[in-house]
Amino acid sequence: MTKTWKNKDVLPDPTALKLLSVDREGSAWLVEASGPDSADCPDCGVISRARHSSYFRHLKDLPMQGIAVKLRIRVGRWRCRNSNCERQIFCQRLASVTSKRSQETNRLLEVVQMIGYTLGGRPGERLIARLGMPVSDDTLLRRVKQRAKVRPVSGPIPVVGVDDWAWRKGSSYGTILIDLQRREVADLLPERSADSFTLWLQQHPEVNTISRDRQGLYAEGARRGAPQAEQVADRFHLVQNLIEAVEEELARQRPHLLMPETACLETKGSEVAVPSVIQLSDVAPTLVQMPGAQRREQVRQQRRQQQMDLFGRVKGLYAQGRRAFEIVKETGLSRKQVDKWLRWDELPERSRMEPRPGMAESMQELARHLWDEGWHNGKQLFAKIRQLGYMGSYAGIRRLTEPWREESRAARMTKAQNSSSESAIQVKASVVRRNVSPQTATALLSQPRPMLRARQREIVEHLKESCPGFATIRHLVLSFRSILCHGKTSSLKRWVKQADASGIDAMRRFARRLEHDWAAVQNAVELPWSNGPAEGHINRLKTLKRQMYGRARFELLRARLLPFSTKKLHQT
Repeated sequence: MTKTWKNKDVLPDPTALKLLSVDREGSAWLVEASGPDSADCPDCGVISRARHSSYFRHLKDLPMQGIAVKLRIRVGRWRCRNSNCERQIFCQRLASVTSKRSQETNRLLEVVQMIGYTLGGRPGERLIARLGMPVSDDTLLRRVKQRAKVRPVSGPIPVVGVDDWAWRKGSSYGTILIDLQRREVADLLPERSADSFTLWLQQHPEVNTISRDRQGLYAEGARRGAPQAEQVADRFHLVQNLIEAVEEELARQRPHLLMPETACLETKGSEVAVPSVIQLSDVAPTLVQMPGAQRREQVRQQRRQQQMDLFGRVKGLYAQGRRAFEIVKETGLSRKQVDKWLRWDELPERSRMEPRPGMAESMQELARHLWDEGWHNGKQLFAKIRQLGYMGSYAGIRRLTEPWREESRAARMTKAQNSSSESAIQVKASVVRRNVSPQTATALLSQPRPMLRARQREIVEHLKESCPGFATIRHLVLSFRSILCHGKTSSLKRWVKQADASGIDAMRRFARRLEHDWAAVQNAVELPWSNGPAEGHINRLKTLKRQMYGRARFELLRARLLPFSTKKLHQT
């Protein structure tokens, strides 16, 4: 049965084109059509029906049944009958079908741009070839950048969020601008500076609200480029600044961040109860057994014993006449493992890899020599041994020195035990302490009590008693976060006074910095805007950079980050 093709089946615009024929030409469909019998003059707009001549335009179109389509359109050259028009002869233009000098239809171009925008160059090239529209990766990227250049203005941007993004972290940065009402990228700037932000704001006079971090460059750029706009300090960055101030304060209180090993010690899978008063005779074995190196050795021995028991069970079942597949079902081991064990008379020891140059074990003698000379501080030992040729990480040195630290602890406890005349002397648990890092203490004090686990609540309660100002800092941090979530400006003013009167230097400095940027901080409490969408789009930007590797030049990065508009961009 012969297929009868209709205009609407194959033509991009059935109202502007008339279908003549559809034939198979090699590996593609050849669709022939003709243009309308009249045309508008591009200069004066007068309709002309005086044909001068005709010619063919060859265009690529969307595929049919996974097969490429070539569109051959007969279009005319026309005479302009308007005596006042300077143009005498003009070519017929099909704005609804294709653009001027283009070699593909508008609908094919839009699909190419969308695939290039979504997937990039080479992934898009592989997909689009499979769909019957073979296009090179360079063409895909070129079409994406062309679309970004002629994209229409999305409309006024009254509320903008600004943040920085890293070309190279710690070295060079750019600026991302977010339309917070539409929650989409408004623009991307290649540098982070007050001048570039000022220039962008001057080009967008409709901006009346600017959400920013505490970066002084953006505050200055906003004051110069949009003095009429309200500035809003981002709440997330306010909390981050407070956390940094708290960590700085607790770092100075490090000697007081000591937690006695009472109540319970958390391990990966369980909790080990420790009495609040420890017998001196019990301290040394506990300290030797619990730390990392000894514990790992004990676990290794236990696993070795379990493996030997399983090996003996396999050999016993085989001696009873069981076949290999029956042993597999009963023990749960793989068939390969069972066959290997049946060939062995004894279970060999697990072979250990010889230390390679640069590993911590290869520097063991040198590290031990430094340890014996008094280099017991891990960071200092790591820095020293790196100067002597060590190429590994700090974690390797820490694992290497763990047994030596345990030996030192056991020796100290044994010396204390021998020097005591009473065999049943009890020592308070506070003798056995562990350090709580400033970062851990900051994370705990910034969490409400219901969100803390039992062990964490014990740490917080102890630090309230042992660390000067810890309770005050915790109260100030929790109240500040509460004010940012659902507070008022009056509450914020009272908080600043409390922080200034607390006597804690870090909190007083933070309060003074808030007063220097008081208008933006007030707006952070009163207005709903924040830089949350900016952080999300920065993550998307990082993904695009990694996807495009070295080809993520600014023009292409900006083209793929700006929203893909569905409006018609084709020019006649």
